[in-house]
Amino acid sequence: MQLDSLTLMVPDAIAAAVAAVLLLVAWLKIRTAPALLWWAAASGLAAIALAILTTGLAWQFPLLILTGVGLTTIVPALIWGGVRRFNHRRTPLVLLAGGFAIWLATVLAPFDIDHRKWATLAGFMSWYIYTPAAIWSPWST
Repeated sequence: MQLDSLTLMVPDAIAAAVAAVLLLVAWLKIRTAPALLWWAAASGLAAIALAILTTGLAWQFPLLILTGVGLTTIVPALIWGGVRRFNHRRTPLVLLAGGFAIWLATVLAPFDIDHRKWATLAGFMSWYIYTPAAIWSPWST
């Protein structure tokens, strides 16, 4: 049986939505753990972004694809922010918004480039930068 990527994105969006609800419920029970709220926001945004991206890919609507990719660039920053809050550290807003800002600059660049290709690359780079930062954050001082 062959599964295409669109088919796999639907259960991924559903799983992210369920994770968001569970993390939000956990945060409602443990209000002293703000990291749970950050991670709930990351999962909720991932669910929304995947739903938009799946719809855009299914309908071949470039604006929805671009919006979905753009929203996914914010997700790893929220995960990183949650890890920092878990360790009782502040998250600099400039660093938190950096990945999205770079993505947005790539999309809005006035140069004659293939915006979709470079915007997608910038979106992936967001994951490649924030994920190691989230992993390294508990051990940094």
